[in-house]
Amino acid sequence: MKEYKCMDCLTSFEAEYKEDCPSCGEDGAVIEVSAHTDKLSVEKLQEHLLPYKKETVQKIIDEKMQLVTADEFLKLHK
Repeated sequence: MKEYKCMDCLTSFEAEYKEDCPSCGEDGAVIEVSAHTDKLSVEKLQEHLLPYKKETVQKIIDEKMQLVTADEFLKLHK
């Protein structure tokens, strides 16, 4: 079994394969929580994705884009 989390309603669940969220029924907002990703990281990701539309969030997930906060950007480009 793998652990999944719905980024819409923040429900965590286990399943053999990725499936619709058992709580809200969303499918595009479900991500796999890997063994090396802690739950706090997933919750912080949810906060960072709030300004984006669902389609954009799905593209970020599908293309495995790396998101950078404004503070991180400033530290890198001083």
